[in-house]
Amino acid sequence: MSTELRSQVFLSFNAKDTGNNFADHLYEALVGAGFVTLRSCGDENEGGKEIKLKLQKGIKESGVSVIVFSNDYVCSSWCLDELVMILDCKRMARRAVLPIFYHVDPSDVRKQKGRIGEAFDRHENQGGNQSENEGNSRVRKWKEALKEVADLGGMVLQNQADGHVSKFIQKILKVVENKLSRPVLYICPHLIGIERRVEKIDSWLEDGSTDVDTLVICGIGGIGKTTMAKYVYNLNFSKFDGSSFLSNIRENSTHRKGLVTLQRQFLSDICKRKKKAMFSVDEGMTEMRDAVRCKRILLVLDDVDNRDQLDALLGMKDLLYPGSKVIVTTRNKRLLRPFDVHKIYEFEALNRDESVELLSWHAFGQVCPIKGFEMCSEQVAIHCGGLPLALEVLGATLAGRNIDIWKSTIQKLETIPNHQILRKLTISYESLEDDHDKNLFLHLACFFIGKDRDLAVAILNRCNFYTVIGIENLIDRNFIKVGKSNMLIMHQMIRDMGRDIVRQESPVEPGKRSRLWRSKDSFNVLIQNRATQTIQGIILDMDMLKESDIVSSSFSANDFKKHKTKNFLNYSNPQRVQFKQKRFDFFPWHLSDTKEATNELVLETDVFANMQKLRLLQFDHVELQGSFDVFPKRLRWLRWSELQLECMPIDFPLETLVVIELHRSSLRKIWHGVKFLKYLKIFDLSHSHELLRTPDFSGLPNLEKLILRYCTSLIELHETI
Repeated sequence: MSTELRSQVFLSFNAKDTGNNFADHLYEALVGAGFVTLRSCGDENEGGKEIKLKLQKGIKESGVSVIVFSNDYVCSSWCLDELVMILDCKRMARRAVLPIFYHVDPSDVRKQKGRIGEAFDRHENQGGNQSENEGNSRVRKWKEALKEVADLGGMVLQNQADGHVSKFIQKILKVVENKLSRPVLYICPHLIGIERRVEKIDSWLEDGSTDVDTLVICGIGGIGKTTMAKYVYNLNFSKFDGSSFLSNIRENSTHRKGLVTLQRQFLSDICKRKKKAMFSVDEGMTEMRDAVRCKRILLVLDDVDNRDQLDALLGMKDLLYPGSKVIVTTRNKRLLRPFDVHKIYEFEALNRDESVELLSWHAFGQVCPIKGFEMCSEQVAIHCGGLPLALEVLGATLAGRNIDIWKSTIQKLETIPNHQILRKLTISYESLEDDHDKNLFLHLACFFIGKDRDLAVAILNRCNFYTVIGIENLIDRNFIKVGKSNMLIMHQMIRDMGRDIVRQESPVEPGKRSRLWRSKDSFNVLIQNRATQTIQGIILDMDMLKESDIVSSSFSANDFKKHKTKNFLNYSNPQRVQFKQKRFDFFPWHLSDTKEATNELVLETDVFANMQKLRLLQFDHVELQGSFDVFPKRLRWLRWSELQLECMPIDFPLETLVVIELHRSSLRKIWHGVKFLKYLKIFDLSHSHELLRTPDFSGLPNLEKLILRYCTSLIELHETI
């Protein structure tokens, strides 16, 4: 058996049953037609280990496997093992399978009835010639393989060519020629977890419906929509009278006459003729409508992002032949109108085990991390959030690098995402309809992930956003989801992409950015008094900072000597300065003389004087001192956890606030007198254990929620509540 030439066809049959008649004639016809054909010996008695390995290689290399099912095919355990190998190759989306039913009813194969069932009874009694457990597992695989291959359809002698063998063989040659003439779409290796994801789509494709159905595969960029579509196409295109896979439609349609080129490609695929010259989209639509009237087709439209593309390439849908199927991949789940008959498949990210496996293939060339890299691999996998694109890029980037490089890369990714990944994801951002949705997305990415949707809507509506429709647009584009508890959820890589867009506004000077969500950047901007009027929102959380952040950003050795406070040790070496308490409670502008006996670091209010566009402010473990006359007057949201005051300062600008959250505060009284806050909707004082009484709230006409959960010392609630 020569394997010098790469085989095109693999012929599987039972030599004892058909080897001297039908299968032999079919083999000679295939060779005579010019197909490089490798045939099975079909007999376990002749198949040594070396022969079996060569056959396995031949199956993988062949473009199509032809399986001749006869009544005695299943009598051979060799043939059944061969069948399992053939179907394994099919599942890898690389090879076509053509079942031939020679004097056999496909339903008998599917259900293992008649002589086929009798043969299986013998196999089960013999245990597949293995130990009991191994034998049962082997027989179970055979049964599953027979059911799967019978469901493929194939060619039945009794139903074609009036049972004439010679005519039947000629028909088989034409089918083989058709399958080999259609190149299988290339898919990158290591398709982790794709089998379980493709089950529902395969069921939809094989549901036997006479309707013209459309399936929309949607998801964020880089999650694997195109790979899924290619995989499904490779498995199913041969079951249709015609098929076409139109790739990269978003990108290709931007070129001159790009849509016309795609229309020509469709006609070439369906009509199997040279691409016809066309000069307009309208002309192409007319040609496409004529081409699809009498053919049951499979059409895949990959990466569609607007209606014009759909109209040009799917305008003939109403004329498609019954049973035709259309698959559309897109980042916009509402691309098709509600009255268009279609189903939606939302692509799910890889789970943690799948993520580590995919990363390992690209980083180490094996199924799992090498020894010593397990923890770092887990961290990278978690960072990628199950996004195959990110796992592949980072795996390739880190391949061959030592453990220190891995750790340094993980630290860098916390601040600066990988540019290759960002380039892919930013396409989705650029496709948003307008600056309104883009700015809303950036606000959500920086400040509102994990927050209640109603809270975000209340705040952002007062920031001149049309928040309800804006959030819906972002949901449609897979930027954001709403969880069961009405919580806003965003994929980590999408969040990182949004935050990096903000970082790129001023990579070196954080104070010139529109939003500061990272406490270290906020700390540096305030301690160096470099805030500007561009800042719209800021987060300051001292618990998120390390001691080294405070020391390196704030003070020189002379600063420590100058203040001579009791809470610092080893003044001569500021890199080794330590605080007595593990948690640092306040941000410093300077060390207050009145706080010398503690480790509290106090921030002066005048560092906010330049932030007059500030709308969103989140403090955690922060203390301010000074006059609030210079404080931003247009705040919409104030979240100040661990507020260390017994009463809100009388000059604090509360008038424009929509939401106030003062969790775990030390307030005993909220404010003096009556405050008129006409915009305030939500007031949350949860866990303010020192609070004794509430003030007169008559000046809050729009208050919808007053939250006093765990205010355990409260003894007086104002009667107007």
